[in-house]
Amino acid sequence: MKPDLVICWDTQTDQAAKLRSLGIPVVMLTAATDMDTLRSMITMLGDILNCQEQAAKMMAWYNEVEGYVNGKSDQVQALADEDRPRVLHFMYAEELNIYANGVNPYITDWVGGQNIKLEGASAETSSPTMEEILAYDPEIVFLSNFDNVTPEDLYNNRLEGQDWSNVSAVKNHKVYKVPCGLYRWAPPNTIEKPLYVLWQASVIQPEIFADVDMRAEIKDFFKEFFQYELTEEQIDFVLHTELNR
Repeated sequence: MKPDLVICWDTQTDQAAKLRSLGIPVVMLTAATDMDTLRSMITMLGDILNCQEQAAKMMAWYNEVEGYVNGKSDQVQALADEDRPRVLHFMYAEELNIYANGVNPYITDWVGGQNIKLEGASAETSSPTMEEILAYDPEIVFLSNFDNVTPEDLYNNRLEGQDWSNVSAVKNHKVYKVPCGLYRWAPPNTIEKPLYVLWQASVIQPEIFADVDMRAEIKDFFKEFFQYELTEEQIDFVLHTELNR
């Protein structure tokens, strides 16, 4: 079978070259770093897949969420440093692999948190030592869905070679498994990123973003874009309600 089009990452240059040598068109995507790059990706996909109407509808939603968050900018910018919780985003918790740059730290800063600063870390992900994490002392920890690590694993110090007992996020019970809907919310180019923006906002600055109703937002997303009515149990599944209790 010869595909009409292959979509791959811009880091997969060798694979792209081989496909093009076979006469197969290739489109290469770049990892998003902010909402603008996400919008550009969706617009491009709408064009190449001949789904411009759906892409435009998605763009309207992105703009709505961005407008909502920007509408809180005065309150966010007025926060003192001590009122901006220190956040750590894991990609692979067992390997201490975190999102050090890119769209997730961008969102955290945008909604009133702060991210770990690692000297020389320029890639999207990085692997700090446990000593660096302890010195940073995150007040909120986000666990992605790329592994099976749960908040309870950190609360009960189950990860070999790691000691979380004195970390503020653990002591204050603020470790969260990131929601997972159509796909994982943590990767840079997930289509559900606006939901991740709202979820991060509601966790990081719950008073500023007290009007965010994540259950309603998730339900509306599935109904609007996929004509699917989620049950309350399915919304709990997306939000990892049991794990994040």
